[in-house]
Amino acid sequence: MKNTKTLKAFSLIELSIVILIIGVLVAAIVKGQNLFKSIQISTARSVTNSSSVNSITGLKLWLEPVMEKSVTSTSIASGGDTADYGALTAGSGSWNDIRVTVNTNKINLTAAGTVTYVEDGISGLPSLSFNGTNSAFTSTSAPLLAKDSTYSIAVVWRANTGGGSGGTLFSQGGTGTNSLADITLVASGLEFNSGANKTSSGVAVATNSAYVTIVTVNNDNTSNVTIYNNSNTGVNTPTTDGLTNDNTTLSLGSNNVAIGKSLITTPAQYFFSGLVSEVIVFDKVLSSSEIAEVSSYLGQKYSIKIN
Repeated sequence: MKNTKTLKAFSLIELSIVILIIGVLVAAIVKGQNLFKSIQISTARSVTNSSSVNSITGLKLWLEPVMEKSVTSTSIASGGDTADYGALTAGSGSWNDIRVTVNTNKINLTAAGTVTYVEDGISGLPSLSFNGTNSAFTSTSAPLLAKDSTYSIAVVWRANTGGGSGGTLFSQGGTGTNSLADITLVASGLEFNSGANKTSSGVAVATNSAYVTIVTVNNDNTSNVTIYNNSNTGVNTPTTDGLTNDNTTLSLGSNNVAIGKSLITTPAQYFFSGLVSEVIVFDKVLSSSEIAEVSSYLGQKYSIKIN
C-alpha cells in the first residue's frame, strides 16, 4: 500500500511538472511571436525612414500603416498600440499623411463606413481592410491640383475579389463623371480613369495577390497612362479616346480624395474589397530612376518581388 501511494503521489508531481513545462513553453511561444512582430514593425519603420521617397520632388501624399501616428483612433487612448485599433468607424479613425513638410499642410483622411486595421495584413505587416460595401477613407483636402495634367500614384494592395463590378483603390475629384483620377478594378483587370471619361485599357491582375502598382499620367503625349505592376517596366495604356496635350481635357477635380471607393456616385461608387497598405502621390511623372526607387522601397518593405 505504501508503494502504491508513493507511486500515485509521484505521478501527480510528474503531471504538475509537465503542466508547468507546457505553460512555460506556451508563454515562450507567445512571447516569441510578439517579439517577432515587434522586430517586423521596427524593420518596416527603418525601411520607411531610410527610403528616398521623402526626398523625391513633387511628393503630395504619403499614407502607410506602421509608423507612429500613421493610423489614429479617438476610441483608443493616447499611446495605444496600433494593433488595438481594429474597426475604424466614421468619425473615430483617420489615416494620416506622414510626409516631412515645412510649408505644406498634411492631408489626413477620415474613415467612412467601417475600415478595419488588420495587424497581420500584406506580408504580415499591418494593412487597412475594406469591405467592398461601405468602407473608405475620405478627405476634402486633395493632393493634386485642379486640372493637373501630370502626376503619379503608387499603391500597395491585395484584392479579395476580382473586377466585374469594380473596386476603386484611389480616387480624386468631385462627384461628377468628368472630374476624377482613379485606379479601379474592372473585368479586364486594373485600369486608370482620368477626367472626361478617359479610360485606360486594363492590366491583368489576380485576386489574393499582393501588388506594388505605380501609375503615371502624362497629358503631353498620346500614350499618356503607364501602369507599372510589380515591375519597373511599365505598360503603356493609351486612353480609349486619347487625351490631347490640352490639360483642360483632363478636368481633374481637386476638392476630394478617397481611398477604397470612387468619388463617382453614378452608376456606382465602386467600393473596394481587400487590403491597402500604402498610397503615395506625386504631382509629376516620375522618372525611370524614381520609379525604381519607389518600387524598390515598397517591394523591400512588403516582401513583394519587383521584376
